[in-house]
Amino acid sequence: AVNLALLMAMVWMGASYLKRYNSDAEAVLYAAGFFFLSTTFAYAFWLHPELFNMASVMASLYLAFRWWESDAEPPGGTWSRRIAAAAPVLSGAVLAPAVYNKPVLAAFGLVPLFLLARRRRGRELAGWLLGAVVAMALLAGLSTALTGHPSAYLGVQRSGVPVETIDEMPVEPQEVRAD
Repeated sequence: AVNLALLMAMVWMGASYLKRYNSDAEAVLYAAGFFFLSTTFAYAFWLHPELFNMASVMASLYLAFRWWESDAEPPGGTWSRRIAAAAPVLSGAVLAPAVYNKPVLAAFGLVPLFLLARRRRGRELAGWLLGAVVAMALLAGLSTALTGHPSAYLGVQRSGVPVETIDEMPVEPQEVRAD
């Protein structure tokens, strides 16, 4: 259910962005077609974090591009000035969970940073970085508090569990004690 909700949120973000350039029906058709005809739809039925990562990246880029074009927003548009003012910070913050999960996804952060640097928007660039750093610090702090490690991937020895036969458990169950 969560994966399908994330998928529908991505369709909504795509349609909302495309409505700026197309009719409502065309925007929804293209956004839904993109997500439902690509492999993204298959990920909705797997218990993997990939759809969460996709939604995180999509939300970050959606906020960045909507903010980038907010100057051209007609009066009375759906993009309020308060959201537009917070969009760079939110864009950095919503990308952080995907980057925390897969550090290579940080490359998607280069797009908003490039857009902000190109227009010489130092305050918004600092806001984007602040949102990303604070969100990442919160995630690492929560992980450290819960597991003792700031990341499940970086600096942690990981290994698989050998399965020799399908009839036996690979690891003997440990007895749980309530000390």
